[in-house]
Amino acid sequence: MRTAFAILVGSLGSALAVLACVGMYGCSLDKGTSSGPSPHPGDALTDGTHADASFDGDSRSDGTGGFDGPPPIEDTTFDDLGGPPPPGEHIEGTIGPDGGTLAGAAGSKLAGVQLVVPAGALTTSTLFAIDFVAVPPVPPTPAKAVTPYVRIGPEGVAFDPPARIVLPLTTVDGAPLFMMSRVGVSWSALLDPIGSSKSVSASIRRVAGAGGFSAPFTAIPKPSTFSPTTAAAGVIVFLDGTDFGLAPAFVDGVDGGLPFVSSISVGGVHAAPLGWSDTAISFRVPPATDGGVLTVEGPGGVGAAEAGLTIP
Repeated sequence: MRTAFAILVGSLGSALAVLACVGMYGCSLDKGTSSGPSPHPGDALTDGTHADASFDGDSRSDGTGGFDGPPPIEDTTFDDLGGPPPPGEHIEGTIGPDGGTLAGAAGSKLAGVQLVVPAGALTTSTLFAIDFVAVPPVPPTPAKAVTPYVRIGPEGVAFDPPARIVLPLTTVDGAPLFMMSRVGVSWSALLDPIGSSKSVSASIRRVAGAGGFSAPFTAIPKPSTFSPTTAAAGVIVFLDGTDFGLAPAFVDGVDGGLPFVSSISVGGVHAAPLGWSDTAISFRVPPATDGGVLTVEGPGGVGAAEAGLTIP
């Protein structure tokens, strides 16, 4: 039997403004002010009191020792998960340094769900689990769930290089697609989205719950201030603004054309984002740029900051 347990939530005030730090392990993207972006996307940490779907090795749990959870998504109350989980709603398997894939069985509620771990992403063998969530958390407005929401454990395990989470599309409404992870009571953007008529996937740097969503992103991004204003290649820059979208959005190619993914560029040179929210983006200055205007492209159009980044 799975155990009933309670999770005590600590102070989550600062977590409500998280922006993920992808590609960096426990790093905080705080600019030194209370408003700066802090940990995030698939890279966020727990509240310090638990780790989701932790392997406890307790024979009271599953009869032979195993995953106890994952814990309640909201982390606010008791949740008797019962046990064992319904057939087809839980999978687990060990993945080691050579990499591997944990995939749901055809015909089950986890069909089409995959956690793909590349070789070298882990230093030790780890037992992972994926659970189908029948009643998922409410997505942020105006997002609409278009895939199953799954919980993955053990939460917080890091991947370097990043793994991919693949989720099947259950709804196709033509709106831009994006993926987000759930850490405690906060949502965080997952980056590098790829979509098709059947599924959507994104990179995941740290294990967390995840889901795919759509939203009618029609506003033109409005980049404003950024810091630092002078930065060499490789330095992290923080860009503030509005209407960036909840996460990088994927849009299928029109008439067989190339697909579109939200992007940020420096003087016309693409920069890989580290974190993304509707009001803030963090990125490393790309080595090929000579500096210039910061431009954000989204499904609704293209917006540019008034000032340009200077390369020393």
